[in-house]
Amino acid sequence: MIRTKNNGHFVDDETIKYKWKEGYRNINLFYNLVDNVVFIDNSINNEIPKTICEIRKVDETNFRLIVAEKLPTYLKHRIPSIFDLVANSEKS
Repeated sequence: MIRTKNNGHFVDDETIKYKWKEGYRNINLFYNLVDNVVFIDNSINNEIPKTICEIRKVDETNFRLIVAEKLPTYLKHRIPSIFDLVANSEKS
C-alpha cells in the first residue's frame, strides 16, 4: 500500500500472492538462522506502519516473543513453528 501510494513499481496480483505465501513459508523454515525478526503491519492506508511483534534469539534453542500490542489472531496461524518454539522455550 505504501509503495503504491509513493508511486512504486507495478507488481501483478499473482506475484504478490506468491511472495506473500512464500514469505511466511520461509520465515517458518529459516527464522532460527537470524537473531531478530520483526513483523510490521503496513496494510492500513495513510497510516504509519506499526510493529506487531518481534522474535529475538536468546540462544540456539531459545527465542523470546515481544508483542507491541495485542497479537493478531491470524499471525499464530501464519507462523506456527515460531509460536511453538517460543512456547516451548518459555516452559524451560
